[in-house]
Formats: sequence, C-alpha cells, structure tokens
Amino acid sequence: MTTFPPKPSVDNMKKQIFQAYYSYHNDYDVIAELLQNAVDAIYMRKEEKKNGYQGRISILINADKREIIVHDNGVGMSPNQLDKAVQFYESEKMNDKNTVGEKGIGLSFAIFQSNSAKITTNNGINSAQIVAIGARGWAESESIKPFNMPIENSPETSLRRGTEVILSGLRDNSFFSLNYEQLVFTIRTHTAIGNTLGIWRGDRRNNLNNIKVKLTYINEKKSINYVDKSIDFSYHLLDDIDDNRIVSMNEFEDKFKDANNTDIQKIDFLRGKYVTESGEHKIANRTFKYFVYFTPTTSVWKERSEHLNLISSEEPGKFETEPEYSHFKYGITMSVKGMPTGINLNTDSLRGMSGYIPRMFMIIEDAGLNFDIGRKTIAGSTTNSYNKVAIHVFQKYRKIAQKWMARDYPKMEKEDRTVKFNQLKKLPNLSGDTAFSKVPEQEGSLSGIFFEQLGKGKFQGLSILQHGYKDVYDLYANYKDADIVLEFKQHLRSFLSEAIKDRKRWQDVNYLVLYDVDDLDKRIAAEEGVSLLQLNFCDSAHLNASLTMSSQFTDIIYVILLKNII
Repeated sequence: MTTFPPKPSVDNMKKQIFQAYYSYHNDYDVIAELLQNAVDAIYMRKEEKKNGYQGRISILINADKREIIVHDNGVGMSPNQLDKAVQFYESEKMNDKNTVGEKGIGLSFAIFQSNSAKITTNNGINSAQIVAIGARGWAESESIKPFNMPIENSPETSLRRGTEVILSGLRDNSFFSLNYEQLVFTIRTHTAIGNTLGIWRGDRRNNLNNIKVKLTYINEKKSINYVDKSIDFSYHLLDDIDDNRIVSMNEFEDKFKDANNTDIQKIDFLRGKYVTESGEHKIANRTFKYFVYFTPTTSVWKERSEHLNLISSEEPGKFETEPEYSHFKYGITMSVKGMPTGINLNTDSLRGMSGYIPRMFMIIEDAGLNFDIGRKTIAGSTTNSYNKVAIHVFQKYRKIAQKWMARDYPKMEKEDRTVKFNQLKKLPNLSGDTAFSKVPEQEGSLSGIFFEQLGKGKFQGLSILQHGYKDVYDLYANYKDADIVLEFKQHLRSFLSEAIKDRKRWQDVNYLVLYDVDDLDKRIAAEEGVSLLQLNFCDSAHLNASLTMSSQFTDIIYVILLKNII
C-alpha cells in the first residue's frame, strides 16, 4: 500500500502537492503529464526492439464528468514500479536519455488534482493497479491523517501490456470548455503528442517515431461527441499552409542573388509568403536546434484560428477571451526531446522594427532543458543563448522584410475629439489630493498618480533608479538601503495571471501599485490560494501600503492602493 506521506509530515506532503500545483497550473497540465508518461512508456518498449510493435495511445475526455482516461500499450509497470511512479520525486526514468519525464512529479500531481483515480498496468509478466479515492479533497482539507492508495494485483485480466490511467472529478477549468478543434490543437501543441522531431528532420508533417493516437471527446453542453478520431503524432506548425506559400530565407536569397532581379520581382515573390529559417546553436557541450517562421501579416494569427474553428468569427473579441493556448499566436516556445513544454520566452530582446515582431513564431528544441517541477523558468545564462539566436534570426528577416515586405501599421480609428471627451466625462469622479479628476482606467494614469504623490512627499525615502516599460518590471528603486521592484497594474488579478504564467516572478516584486481592489480581485486571489491582509492604516514603514499579499510558499508583497494615498 502506498501511503502519503511515506516519511515527511502530512503538512509537508500537502505543501509539496500545492507547490507542484502552483508550479504547473496551466489548464492543460494534467493531460500533458498523462500523455508524457504514455509516450515515454512506448519509447521504452520500443527499446526492446520487438519486430512489428506499433505504439498506440487512446485518449478519452468527458467534459461533463471532468474525466480523462489515457491508455497506452507501452512497457507497463511492475507493482514496485507503480508504487514508485505515484510517489513524489521518485522515478525510474531519471537516467533514461530517451524519455521526456525526469523527476517523478507528474503522475502524483495528476492524481491529486482528481477526486477519483485508478491506474491499471501490465508489464507483460504481472498486472497491478492502484486506486485513490478523494485525493484532491484530502489535499485541500485540514485532515492530519495520512492518505492511502492501495496497490494490488489487478483483477482486470483484459488489460494487455501497457497502462491505463482514469482520473475523474478533476478541477473545472477552461480545458473542459474547449471545442473539438481547440482540444486537438492543444494536444498537438502543448503535450507529447505534438512531437517536434519531424521539424528538425526537415519534415514537419511526418514523424519517424510515429505513434497511433485516437481521441474520444464527449461534451454534452457543446453537443460534442467524437469517438476514436485519429490525431497526428506531430506538432501543429504550418499544417494549414500550402507548401507553395512557404519559403526559407536561404531559398529567397539564392533565387534573387542575380543583380538583375528587381525590387518589384522580390516584392511580388514574397507577397503572402511565410518566411522560414532553421538551424542549430551550441551551448557549452550541447546543441540546441531552432525553427522560426514569419507570417505575411500580423492578422493571420486570427484568420488561421478562425479558419480552423479555434476561435469564432461570429463573436467580436473572442480572439482575446479564448484560452490563449487553444489558438495560434506569435512568440518563442520551447521543446525538449521532441515534446513541447509550454515554456514561452520573452521577446523583449528583439528591438527595432517592432512592427514585425508579432509576425514571428519560433520553436527551440533543447534536449538538455530540465522542465518538470518549476518548469516554467529557465536559467538566465541559457535564456541569453536562446535570445542571441532569436535576435540573429530576427535581424536577418528584418533586412528582407524592411525592403520587400509591407509593414503592418495600426489602423487609426476616426474619433471626434468631442466624442472622446464626452466618454471621459462619464468616468467616475476622483477626489482628493490629486490633479487627476477621473478614476484611472490605464496603467499609465496609475503611474502618473504615483509620481504625482511621490512629488507631494507621500513616499518618503524612495529613490528611483529606472522607470519605463522596456524592462521586465515597471519601476526599479532603492528604499531604506534595499533594492526594490514596484509593479503598476490596473487590477490585482492581472498581476496574479502574469505571476501564475511566470511572465512576472512573484519573488522579484516587492510592491504592487493599484488604484483599488475590487470583489473580483478578491475572489480570484482566494481561488489561487493567495491571502490578502487588510492593514488598519497606511503603513509608513512600507511606502504607505494598505494591504499585504501572500501565499503559503511565497514572500509577502506590499500593495499600495492609490485610492487611500490621495
């Protein structure tokens, strides 16, 4: 029988569970972990080199029950291996260079997101199963009793070699609200099913390590009932784009190296084209590979998403409100050993001709990347190497685009000044010791009020080092001989969203500057396990902060509410 905790205290085990939850915390993380394990199991069975073996994975997602079932015909596990697989930081894949998983956190993480878990496995010699009822409830409760997951010989003799994982009563989130096309896109871009190895072999649409994948998706609310539909075992990159619209930078340069070619010929050739570049770069003793493409215009992300039913063209603004992982978007993302990780890199290092940056999508394959627990962060030195390559490729493209491709310019909306001022006058009035007359609706206004109040002596002892939007954080300063970081946000929930997605690191921020905190902010903070403590006064020892914000695993952030300052 597996007992949680096996050695540490119950409180410490629950802390590890929630730490894993906050480290992952994307709505697709559970399915990503299950599919990672399934693909690894098939790779390990392939190492046995049995002729005629075909790897197969079946996926069943029942949105109504919030249930996920993944079955593979991989190597399977012995009872002892199954026992290790569900423990934290225990894994027999640690030293296997062919598998993606490393630190043994994934299956444990998935179990404790469910209210009912059942894992059945057969390694070709014997069968075993483990059942966990109420795992999520136990983790979220105040119970001081250990949690038991009995391991027993499986009575289900129908299961051939392989593993089946059944998770029911999972957390309700956006993943269970996807349409069928969004679900397939998510699986092929954020899980091990989206195998990227074909990209590096020069064939985006076929993969030599092919695994047969079947998907069943049931969602009565959306009238969805797809049964045993085949899914490509490959990353969805440019699948929807005709080959004649894709050209590499090298192809373009070779085609037009003759000095007799005119600019008109180059412009005509590049019109409507997706421009690509691929290569590799060395970091210390390992090599990473990259593939990048630039779209003809920035609007194609939305147009392609609409065409594939990843967003609805009938609902204005839907592109912004749909889960960002379920449709096309620009940026830089990471892959390891052929699996997309969901790690996105900041594009702030790309400077100059910024109108072309939203056309760029880059995927980097680094087999040496560690990504399990805490996977959303990468060492700074490694990130610098990725950024250098991204800058090099972007500048190479920019030289082509600047001369022979039209730049996107924002469309200026016709707006009468009187109409705009009438809109502004409808905003709530602002009263107090400030020159601002309306409640701020933009972060720029918040910043203006903050500096106005700084000039009025409300933040004694604060010395500004750097302010602006080109850096990671809004304000770098010194206070009481300590270096501090301040962030300006229109809403507290906006900061929480960025911190969860690791666009901003909670531990880097000392002060959060808001106008006020509303009920939605408080509700979302509670849902994310963030505690808000109302101070009885503006704390002069901490820049007149009115709130503190903390979670079980993070340092306190002081919250300055400008509403109280003025």
